[in-house]
Amino acid sequence: MKAQDMSKRIATKHLESLVGGEVAIHKWIRKNVRSPKNNCFFYSASLATLFPELRLVKGRSNQPGETAHFFVLTKRGRIIDPTRTQYDQYGIEPDYTEITPVSVERNLDYLVKHPLFKTLDKKDQEIINSAYLTQRF
Repeated sequence: MKAQDMSKRIATKHLESLVGGEVAIHKWIRKNVRSPKNNCFFYSASLATLFPELRLVKGRSNQPGETAHFFVLTKRGRIIDPTRTQYDQYGIEPDYTEITPVSVERNLDYLVKHPLFKTLDKKDQEIINSAYLTQRF
């Protein structure tokens, strides 16, 4: 194997180890987030339930008429915002300051009753439902 090819393979493996499960998370976002506007809590809380390594947080919204914006953080503190595109129409970037942790467990009833819940894969619905039922008892 050429040194250049070996270098690329090592770099790729290193990148994969850094990114870890984020590939699956971003695939989930691309597949499921169809209606980002005003649904940041639903999508972010769903992510935090399905990917327990993520932490649900609330930040300040700089969108007109909005007061809060929800997203998730990785263990390394990297921001993953499944509904970031809702800011594009205003030509602004989301404000990720004043971050407050939010309990996913205390909000599972909101997820299972949300109209978008039925748009998730059956497997994802089952996982969230199971977390909800476990939390209730």
